[in-house]
Amino acid sequence: MINSAIFYPVAVLVLWTLAILLMVGLSRLGAVKKGQVPLSFYRLYRGGEEPDKLAAMGRHFHNLLEVPPLFYLTCIIAYLTQSVSTAMMILAWGFVASRLLHSAIHLGGNKVQARFSVFLIGVLIVVAMWVLILLHL
Repeated sequence: MINSAIFYPVAVLVLWTLAILLMVGLSRLGAVKKGQVPLSFYRLYRGGEEPDKLAAMGRHFHNLLEVPPLFYLTCIIAYLTQSVSTAMMILAWGFVASRLLHSAIHLGGNKVQARFSVFLIGVLIVVAMWVLILLHL
């Protein structure tokens, strides 16, 4: 197994996060231009409110900055400790798939129970990755 292969799923998730950031930024700009949200709202996020869909997009971007950094750290440590294996790669791609599915749910119908289930699966995948690292040490 090529140790650096662990960075392919990392790169996909980073690019996805940047795509969501771009989508949020463009959507907020559009909402301001249409008069749906006053520009001053974004100073302290007070003095108005975003439409629900726009608020969900912003919240989703923040979700991509919560558990995924633990995934990034885990991948870096797997690389540094030479713990990258087929199982580690399957888990890493599984985590990325869980985040993409989480995005589809959050930005789609936003069913909370389904979203939480996918979130929990992602967290358990990161835990499993740590178990593999610890077993390798």
